[in-house]
Amino acid sequence: MNAAFRVTSLLLTLAFSACTTATYGDPFTADRRAPDEYMLRIYVGGLSGQATADESAQKEIDRFMLSHGYKSFRLLDRTHNWVPSYFEYRIQFLKDDSGSKRL
Repeated sequence: MNAAFRVTSLLLTLAFSACTTATYGDPFTADRRAPDEYMLRIYVGGLSGQATADESAQKEIDRFMLSHGYKSFRLLDRTHNWVPSYFEYRIQFLKDDSGSKRL
């Protein structure tokens, strides 16, 4: 019984932590390479991967565009770091519709 409880607890922990993402503080930092370029870092936990990070990034991008008057964006780069585990996006925001609205 004790072993079954441990296995069940482990599986539940993995299931609930597998899809976690987080940002800390202001998720966007200005990239000094060019105007309207920002870095976004999405931390992932458990078994989360790029799809989960992209989903969280899209929500942050939508909020940022709405609050700063941007209409579209270009994803310039996406990198993954293992420890700590995060995806970092370099994004150029645009005031017109010449870019994308989805990752």
